[in-house]
Amino acid sequence: QFKQSNSVSLWMSGAVVPSGNVNFSAQTSGKYFVDFGNGDAVLTPIFDLDLLKLSGKVNIANGLLNYSLGRFGVSDLTGKVFSQTCDGMLIKYSMTSFEANAYVGFTGYLNAMNAAMLSSEHKVHAVDGLVYVMAHSYMPVCLSLEIPSLFLNQTLNAQLSGFFDFEGTAYNRYYGTLALNGPIFGPIYYSALTSFGLENFESLSNYTALSIQVYPVSFFTLKVNAEYASGTQLIFKPFVTFTSNTAYNSTLNPELAGVIMPNVDFIFTWDTLYASLNAKAVYSYPETDITFQGLNFSASMFFNIFSDLQLGVSAIYYHDIVTAGEMNSASVNVNLSLSF
Repeated sequence: QFKQSNSVSLWMSGAVVPSGNVNFSAQTSGKYFVDFGNGDAVLTPIFDLDLLKLSGKVNIANGLLNYSLGRFGVSDLTGKVFSQTCDGMLIKYSMTSFEANAYVGFTGYLNAMNAAMLSSEHKVHAVDGLVYVMAHSYMPVCLSLEIPSLFLNQTLNAQLSGFFDFEGTAYNRYYGTLALNGPIFGPIYYSALTSFGLENFESLSNYTALSIQVYPVSFFTLKVNAEYASGTQLIFKPFVTFTSNTAYNSTLNPELAGVIMPNVDFIFTWDTLYASLNAKAVYSYPETDITFQGLNFSASMFFNIFSDLQLGVSAIYYHDIVTAGEMNSASVNVNLSLSF
């Protein structure tokens, strides 16, 4: 099976008032996919308004209030449950001792061809149409609190989030997340996170991640990570995200559930160059048995050719072990960004 895609984006940003306290940004894009899987080329055109945001800041008492209104990218504390473009409002209030933020959104006007959200069947909502198809209507609500320098320069984050179904399926999801991060000693840092999910206040599930980061020199970072997304174990049911999140890149594109994935990141930055490599071992853990599925590799490179011209190249390869190569998958993406 072979797929090919090209895309082009145009964006703009600027200050609404001379002080720079209120800003406006927008981006629109067009792309197409060509699927050669069945011998005949199937063309799928897509148009989207990726960004339309008004943002600003106001000093209140001893803190700073930041706000964003419109369509823009949003991510929850895990970066796995909710990570997509959404229409809504984000308010963040910061002081030296804490930071609190609240987000409320609506997905019904998004392009379903770009907004992949999971249905009650734990699959991406089916899309029938071309160019621009209205998405399933949900209302995401996220409340977050961050306490920096809690003790020994450790930072505590807590978040409650809910995703309310506005259509007849009434499929609601709720999550509670805690995260702790900070230095261990010298150039070694850690981050730990756990998130518990409920579907319609049933089917308790869990996602947990641990990362150790080492900064031996200014231009190199090493990260050793481990992820667990519950299957049917003990009191847990399979973990379910809101935004579709592929656990690893086999041809099946499995969602993040019933897996254990130790992995390592190598990150290199030098002047105008950024490069990274991730190597991941994938273990399937649907119930009681743990099976080594395969190895997942991803690499990316971004190079600022000029101050207004950037070249990006990324590649992903999954090597299937459990079925001797039947689920092998590879992809390459090339991106050229020009600002004017």
